[in-house]
Amino acid sequence: MLAIGIALIAVGGNLDPADAARRGAAARERAARAQEAVDVVQNAFDCDTPRGSRLFGSRDTCLRELCGRGDVTNAYVRGPNDRLRANPCAGRDPFDLR
Repeated sequence: MLAIGIALIAVGGNLDPADAARRGAAARERAARAQEAVDVVQNAFDCDTPRGSRLFGSRDTCLRELCGRGDVTNAYVRGPNDRLRANPCAGRDPFDLR
C-alpha cells in the first residue's frame, strides 16, 4: 500500500500511460531539436544568419535561447579573431527563457 501511495505522489496521480508516452515523446523531440540547433548555431552571433533564424524560427527566439544566463551587460565582446564586436545579447534579460 505504501509503495502505491508513493508512486501516486511521484507521478502526480496521473497514471494514464498514453499521456505519459505523449509527454515523453514531445520532450524527446524538443531536446533533439534544441541539440540540433546548438550543434549548428554555436553562438549568438549566428542568430543573424539565415541558418540561425531558420532553426529557431526567428532571430528573437534564437537570441532568447542562446543569450540566457550569458553576458548581457557588456556592449562589446571579443570575437573569434580577438577583435571587439557588438554584443548581440547586450540589454537582453538573462532570465527570459520562455
